Amino acid sequence: MRPQKSGIEIRILDGSGQRCAVLLDGLVRYVGSAEQCRQRAEILMPRGSDRDRQDEMLLRAVH
Repeated sequence: MRPQKSGIEIRILDGSGQRCAVLLDGLVRYVGSAEQCRQRAEILMPRGSDRDRQDEMLLRAVH
């Protein structure tokens, strides 16, 4: 059974917010402090269409 595509989530694991988890499409990918989880979530966020266009142009230039 495949997980649903729900994107990136940050969930608090304890009442104080000290321990959090980064979930990608419902699967835990990282556990750490709130700040560390925020940084990981930013890394995992999809890039904008400008980046996609840059990648496309780079592939055209290489071939």
